[in-house]
Amino acid sequence: MGSGKSTLGAMVAARLGLPFVDTDRELEREAGRTVAELFSSEGEPAFRARERALALRLMRDGVVRVVAFGGGTVTNDEVRHAALDAGTLVTLRAPTETLVARTAAAGSVRPLLGGSPEAMVQRLRELSLARAAAYAECHGTVGTDRPLENALEDVLRIVARRPVAMPLGERSYVVDVIDGDPSRSTDAIAALRPSSLIVVTDANVAEARKDDLASLLRAGLAPSRVVTLPPGEVHKTLPQVAAIWDAALGQGIDRNAVVITLGGGVVGDMGGFAASTLLRGIRFVQLPTTLLSMVDASVGGKTGFDHPTGKNLVGTFHQPSHVVADLAHLSTLPDREVRAGLAEVVKIALTCDAALFEDLERAGRAVLEDRTHLQAVVRRAIELKAWVVRQDEREAGLREVLNFGHTIGHAVESGAEYTQLLHGEAIAMGMVAELALGERLGLSPSGLRGRTARLLEALGLRAEPSNAEMVAARPFLGADKKRRGSHVRVPLPSAVGACTVHPLELALLEDGPNFGSLPSAPVP
Repeated sequence: MGSGKSTLGAMVAARLGLPFVDTDRELEREAGRTVAELFSSEGEPAFRARERALALRLMRDGVVRVVAFGGGTVTNDEVRHAALDAGTLVTLRAPTETLVARTAAAGSVRPLLGGSPEAMVQRLRELSLARAAAYAECHGTVGTDRPLENALEDVLRIVARRPVAMPLGERSYVVDVIDGDPSRSTDAIAALRPSSLIVVTDANVAEARKDDLASLLRAGLAPSRVVTLPPGEVHKTLPQVAAIWDAALGQGIDRNAVVITLGGGVVGDMGGFAASTLLRGIRFVQLPTTLLSMVDASVGGKTGFDHPTGKNLVGTFHQPSHVVADLAHLSTLPDREVRAGLAEVVKIALTCDAALFEDLERAGRAVLEDRTHLQAVVRRAIELKAWVVRQDEREAGLREVLNFGHTIGHAVESGAEYTQLLHGEAIAMGMVAELALGERLGLSPSGLRGRTARLLEALGLRAEPSNAEMVAARPFLGADKKRRGSHVRVPLPSAVGACTVHPLELALLEDGPNFGSLPSAPVP
């Protein structure tokens, strides 16, 4: 209330040439009564029901418009998530005293505020605190305690950026998907006002993306220290995490320090883990440089490192403060690494989005040659992961579907000692092997394994693990994080774009590379 939604919303609409709707005014028009009269006669629950119905209708009728919501509209989860999915959601903020002065000057009756200016200040503070988590779930926040013309430009910049939101209450953040704009990274870091920076990268990235690294350091955002790790999954170990700890603590960091990870999934996982444990948790920003880390590892907050008994067995959930996925980094990435990244796109398409899977089937490897198409694919993959994570951040249910292909894939990767296969290559084989199991058990439709294998091969990935690879993988199957006693929770697609998690006997997975002696029915 009083943040300027109605005035600024109309200004945004005028600049974009779009129709404008203020939901409070629209509710009054439809009901023939003021908001205050609706509150008085029907009560707040009935008013919120009207508000929710109108907001959802405005977002689902196919008309592109600018909408100014009432202050309580986005406290409804369904409305807020629909707004995040449908367009760009911007939160406006101003100091409490400014809000009170504007509200009093407007002379309108505010049912939730009541009497004196002092009471209004207290009530606005209470509302702000109660709604903080909902207001944080947006694509951007703009302050309006200044000329609205300046705020207008900030709103328009957010609209033009089209970031992907990861709505997790007050730990929410956005992912920018761009192609060749280094300033986006420095702007994101500067907005955090860091006291110091610990930049984590590896030797390959430090050389291949040295101009980007130099540009980041030249920006002078805060005193900085670079930690350059040896490259590769084989070095995703505790000693390398300790190297980050030592550098950060040697720098004398405080709680306002920020860790920057510039690299692939290995760098992001270890840098994120170090950030989650330094001073019991400091902020970090992901700048992924591989396709695989852009669409998967950098988003969702999983961090950690490998142990001799298996992959990613030690880690934490620690969400980044911002992610900038810049496709320009792919220009110096080996072709094999880029193709491997497509495996994670296939995974999320097969488990969550049939349209994306079919798009990849039509395009094949040509998707890598069309940067506009590739950017759209990367963005869609990130949107899907954000959709899953916002419902199940800590993998208590739905998020388990994102482990499809990883039970066998991680074991194959571990069996090869992280030196023969890239992560995406192992996951491609894991998906096909797990679909073979799913078809054998009647849990996945017949023919889906072959269809998936053909797509992966069209994308330049090997779909079939060899007998030797499966034999080497077998000892690592029991170390899977999803194991519960003698069972492993294995996600298996029930159709393209749909997936169900099944508790299966570990013996089924260990039965052999061809799954030749499997029983005909799943374990209950």
